[in-house]
Amino acid sequence: MNGARRLEVLGGTGTVSRTGSTLAWFAPGFPPIVAEELLELATSAPVAEGAAGLAGALEAAASASTAAFGIVVETEAATSVVVRGHVVVSEDGLERLRGDTSLASVDLPVGGTLTVRGETDPDQLDRPGSVPFDLRDGVVPGGGITLWGVERLRPMPEPALDEHVVLFDLSTPELQREPLPLAPPSLVVPETAARADGSGGLPETKVKAAVPAEQATAVPTEVPPAAAAEAAADVEPPPPPPSVPSVAAHAVSLGQQVVQGVSCARGHFNNPHALYCGICGLAMVQNSVVLVSGLRPPLGVLLLDDGTAYSLDGDYVLGRQPELADDVAKGRARPIKVDDGTGKISRVHAAVNIRGWDVVISDLGSHNGTRVFNIGEPTWRTLHAEESVQLKPGGRLVIGQFTFEFQSIQRQ
Repeated sequence: MNGARRLEVLGGTGTVSRTGSTLAWFAPGFPPIVAEELLELATSAPVAEGAAGLAGALEAAASASTAAFGIVVETEAATSVVVRGHVVVSEDGLERLRGDTSLASVDLPVGGTLTVRGETDPDQLDRPGSVPFDLRDGVVPGGGITLWGVERLRPMPEPALDEHVVLFDLSTPELQREPLPLAPPSLVVPETAARADGSGGLPETKVKAAVPAEQATAVPTEVPPAAAAEAAADVEPPPPPPSVPSVAAHAVSLGQQVVQGVSCARGHFNNPHALYCGICGLAMVQNSVVLVSGLRPPLGVLLLDDGTAYSLDGDYVLGRQPELADDVAKGRARPIKVDDGTGKISRVHAAVNIRGWDVVISDLGSHNGTRVFNIGEPTWRTLHAEESVQLKPGGRLVIGQFTFEFQSIQRQ
């Protein structure tokens, strides 16, 4: 497997090494002599014993330093990982191992995307000047590694689309950035004239100032009151802004909720905590926070691992028979039927509720609980009957063998 997979070096502090199928990250200040010994031992470790054998081979040499490190050895059978100290190991975006004062190890399936990074550098890829590249062999500075996975050959079923299921498509008009407005049209007026040679071709278009030059510098004269009153009568007054009751009535007709939010400079309604407009991308930080009532837009999608996406514009109930839920029967929530055939999913298992600008997951008394993971939290959380937790953008929800991910439209 040498050189078969792309190894990306993450920005940050420390040292990254790749020698054949042995990969490593060492924290700043790790003794080079100890690092070299660990790499040699990892290369010759007994493959058949997996991660446990690798940890046993490294244990004595690793005791010579207390600095953090992570070592990965790839074989045809598994990917063995050994870490110590403040090191986080994740596979396909899910945390699998976290280092401690002693050696910790795990065997992972071959083919997943593996990331090993220092726990003190959680945002290496976002650091200015950090450019990920593929390390084929050698030693370079870096804050961690990402070993990209091979393509999964599991066939993806076609999602069953209905009126409540959407595909997350950034080409839709409402998600495209709007062009900046050009000069106001009142500055110029068109004037057409026949060609000078009298031919019957297309007329020549000229542009002239809306206000003649001789009037532009003239001193304004007093307008007679009668003329001013006549001109004012010809001008239609602008319509009054919609009141909160009228917005609420419109929301009920669309099945939406009225919430408090802020508008960007182009008038798009947003989460009060958003840093950028979720529609046009304009920065919101320069705006003074003036809360207004408006129709809450969809918060994003709940993406199932088979590619089906459910628009987060209302509440859902998940389970083998979600239509049995009282909220579904009364039209307050929509059903998402999930059944993996294992019997671990209850008929009415969990609820996804939109509260204000938040997505909240609740367990509805399931037998096996509902698992939730939010980015930045150390572990998964298992919800039991009537327990709730906020699902943050990028967070995951697991029911039985099904995984949902919250993909947010709002840029926060």
